[in-house]
Amino acid sequence: MAKLTHDEAEARLADVAGWGIANGTLHRELEFQNFVEAFGFMAMVALEAEKLDHHPDWSNSWNRVVIDISSHAEGGITDTCFALAAAINKAGGVATGRRGITRSFWGSPPPGDRFASADPRLQCEGAGRQPGPF
Repeated sequence: MAKLTHDEAEARLADVAGWGIANGTLHRELEFQNFVEAFGFMAMVALEAEKLDHHPDWSNSWNRVVIDISSHAEGGITDTCFALAAAINKAGGVATGRRGITRSFWGSPPPGDRFASADPRLQCEGAGRQPGPF
């Protein structure tokens, strides 16, 4: 796992829709409909991170998740960072590729559409509804 140059990393961004480079890391900020969806998403990402043995620096504040990925061992962005970014996109229901996002449950829904998580266990409407079993 070798550190990519800035130009190599920039070229690879087309393969991970929604990601950018900030302060030498792959960076993405996500907004969900509520805390349950944000935290559920983080739980799915944690499983993928464990599989890759590569863990993001991230934070959560109610419905927002901010993610930074880099290799502390290599001192920058590596191929494994891009593998984790792709896994995060997959966990979020994003179809990625050179054409960009084709479907996502992140962010605001199109006008007139009901927002729904890609995972029905994470759907939560109103304060009175409890999330499904985990």
